[in-house]
Amino acid sequence: MSEWQQGLLSGIFAIIIVFTIDSLASWPYVIQALIAVTMGVLATMVCNKVFDRRRKHKENAR
Repeated sequence: MSEWQQGLLSGIFAIIIVFTIDSLASWPYVIQALIAVTMGVLATMVCNKVFDRRRKHKENAR
């Protein structure tokens, strides 16, 4: 997965988190934005870990 795809995935994940929090709790938008950014970074880190493992596994299988 390329970097722009990971960015797109984490952006979509962050938007979903913001809308979910907005509908469930009436927190200020600053807190929602901080949570969304945190979740976006977390999604990017998870994607990097998963795809690095797949890449290493594929290289070791050769």
